[in-house]
Amino acid sequence: MPNPPKLSSSPKTDLIELETIVVNDRWQVRGALDSATVKRYADAMSAGAQFPPIVLASLNGALILVSGFHRYHAAKLARQTALMAEVHQAKPERLLWRAAAENLAHGLPMKAKDHRGAFRAYVQSGMHRLPNGKVKASRTIAEELNNIRSHATILNWMRSDFPSVSIGVQS
Repeated sequence: MPNPPKLSSSPKTDLIELETIVVNDRWQVRGALDSATVKRYADAMSAGAQFPPIVLASLNGALILVSGFHRYHAAKLARQTALMAEVHQAKPERLLWRAAAENLAHGLPMKAKDHRGAFRAYVQSGMHRLPNGKVKASRTIAEELNNIRSHATILNWMRSDFPSVSIGVQS
């Protein structure tokens, strides 16, 4: 799987107050939070466990939560007021793919029903194109999506969800 797209070349890691973070479900690729995971993380945080920084995007002056929804909600449940966060400058079209790529790579495994959202984020961010602008083969796309589905399913999703670009997709 490719690395999550960089939101900025040099992110700044800082302690960020939770009340300053904008949490918008638009940037959440999962269908829903897993409440058991939030509770488990909150308990661990209360016991002093350290978690990786959440990922925020600075967009039009707002700090948007991109990755770390479970950690964010766990911190609130644990009555923490701040979390360590990587703060990136961002383009809106890259936010959802960044979140999806993070979720595919680590943390709570994505549920099967969330895979299509990750695929859509991948395409909407332009990851489906080669540097020359041509559409990648469905096998390549499947590999870059960590083989969450077969290349045939990827091809079908492309034809269904993005019919204007499916013409260039090859199996």
